[in-house]
Amino acid sequence: MFKIQFAELPKSLKSKNALGRIDIDDFYEHFKIPLTYWKVEQYWKQWQSALESFVNGAEQSSLIHQMLDPEKRPFIFCWTFYRVGGKVYIHENLLNPDNYQEIFKIEDINHIVGKRKTITEDGSKISEWETKIDDIKLFLNEIENYKDFSYSGYKRKSKIKKENTKIKESVK
Repeated sequence: MFKIQFAELPKSLKSKNALGRIDIDDFYEHFKIPLTYWKVEQYWKQWQSALESFVNGAEQSSLIHQMLDPEKRPFIFCWTFYRVGGKVYIHENLLNPDNYQEIFKIEDINHIVGKRKTITEDGSKISEWETKIDDIKLFLNEIENYKDFSYSGYKRKSKIKKENTKIKESVK
């Protein structure tokens, strides 16, 4: 199972943060999403685009979950997906401004993140989670053209989808 969504949307337009949630099989984590540079829709579009690229054959794809003004050379956080044979490994990455030249460009993210590593320079194991490409495809199918990006909205849509399936089956 795989999902990424907004667990809690801002209560007002002046809010500077939202709360995100990622589910990878039996693991889940909440994370802060700053809304000072990107808004909800920009994160969502970047996530959807990155996931579509990945399921369409990219060996690596990154979902940014903390984007700040690139001209200020901020730290940027992302979830990076690596395809290894038939498996998908996911790491959370912190992009240090020292690792990228000049202004950060989204199209350079996978180059900046680099290839998958399983051990740090000091010999520690890097945390990673495993899922299936089919789970990512399923998630993309469920969110297609869906405008409520919140966790509760996602659950509501899933419930409606199940109810619609039951109705269709009863009509047959």
